Amino acid sequence: YHLFLYISLREVPYLYLVLLLIGVAAYEASQANYLELYLIPSSYQVKQHIIAFATALIMVSVVLLHDSFLTAKKLFPNIFRMDMVLIGVWGVFAPLTFLTSYHNLTTIMAPMIVVTLSASSLALLAAWPRGFRANRALIIALLGLLASILLFILGRLGVISNVTITEN
Repeated sequence: YHLFLYISLREVPYLYLVLLLIGVAAYEASQANYLELYLIPSSYQVKQHIIAFATALIMVSVVLLHDSFLTAKKLFPNIFRMDMVLIGVWGVFAPLTFLTSYHNLTTIMAPMIVVTLSASSLALLAAWPRGFRANRALIIALLGLLASILLFILGRLGVISNVTITEN
């Protein structure tokens, strides 16, 4: 649907939504073993790399999406510079997913996920008083994503108990 909207309207945010959906679909398909069962049977060796690459794609598309919502290049140059740094960091992580071990990469990527989502949420919250009230849904979605990832990480670290809320 979003790809059709991008092709017909030529609005770049729809392309960012398509990238976000591709990243989420690849992540979920690999986590739920659908990738190994139905699409690429011999992909068990690269499963962890696909998960890490999909995570990098998700984070890049989240930053690009909020950047396009804010038109940060014109209206918020400091936020735009921060976004370019985050995109650069994730752009380095994306090819590294296939060149380094999964463990080493995730020890760096896990805190960067929290930093990226926090920075995106704070950028949207900072723009809210300046008349960007249309971003409420995106702000709520990013804060919900940040909260769920923080609960998951805290559960994995043993800070809070692993229950249904922290595992799903």
